[in-house]
Amino acid sequence: MPATSTKASRPPGDHGLVYPTSIRAPWQDISTAPQTVEADAGVVVSGVVVNPLAIAAGGAASWLALEPGGTQVALRLKYPVAASVTIAPIVRLCTQDENGVPGHAIDSGGATTVTLAPVPATDIRDNASPQFAYSEPALVDCLGAAKFLAAIERALAGTGITGATIQAQVM
Repeated sequence: MPATSTKASRPPGDHGLVYPTSIRAPWQDISTAPQTVEADAGVVVSGVVVNPLAIAAGGAASWLALEPGGTQVALRLKYPVAASVTIAPIVRLCTQDENGVPGHAIDSGGATTVTLAPVPATDIRDNASPQFAYSEPALVDCLGAAKFLAAIERALAGTGITGATIQAQVM
């Protein structure tokens, strides 16, 4: 090709534009007890959540309905600024399709679990009293599911962690 020629960046005749989209949604508490491993009968086998549908309704973990157009979820740990976290929680990324069939969601690396590790020196903070900090979000692809659940496989531990939650935002 001569040095002055230009190669097309898309196939001839393809003039469609693609816009990144996201829905606007608030952060919601989806686990109000990240200090507790899922323990309902039949949920965990050898430390791994294998039956998220057996998690009791109305408990500490809640299924999050994915709004129409929402295909990803951002997860973060909300914790008191005064807390001293010694063990960060690990959550299993669970989904249900519109027929209630369970499945996995995945993070950007293809993993079906994420660790929500706080970094007190750099995590963003609010102005509430008491003050809370928020871990860097983990982005999760829900693979077209209708519902999402973050099931606790390793519990949050430390001192001053009362009030900590796991939050999600549908995107």
